[in-house]
Amino acid sequence: MKKLLLTASMLFLLIIAKGQTTNPDVGELEPKAKPDTPRLPVQILVEKEASFPGGTNLLFSYIRRNLKYPKESKEKGIEGIVTVSFIVLKDGRLQDIKVEKSVSPELDAEALRLISVSPVWDPAIQNGKAVSQSFKVPVTFKLN
Repeated sequence: MKKLLLTASMLFLLIIAKGQTTNPDVGELEPKAKPDTPRLPVQILVEKEASFPGGTNLLFSYIRRNLKYPKESKEKGIEGIVTVSFIVLKDGRLQDIKVEKSVSPELDAEALRLISVSPVWDPAIQNGKAVSQSFKVPVTFKLN
């Protein structure tokens, strides 16, 4: 019975880890890349998290000021939270911006646009150096 449990646990861990390569020496996670895309090391644990310039409050203020509610979604009364993921590179630029949690094609596209045109971020810091870090941001679409 113990062997069966151990085997099942190991299988579960292998399924979770599939598609990612971990380098235990530096604590980096390398996303599985397409054949024509170079691998980009991304820090998992950092001393200082990547951040929007000025912090979280300014990020959500930026989103409120710049969000353009799609007309079709507004007319249909579509609301929700689109979760966008991306990588903040060492120089603060954003890469691999994609929708993690979708609401509708129109709201998803607006959330992607909004994050894509955001200012350069402050990168994560590890051992005194700027490092790339993955990040997620919820973009809320709420009608009055």
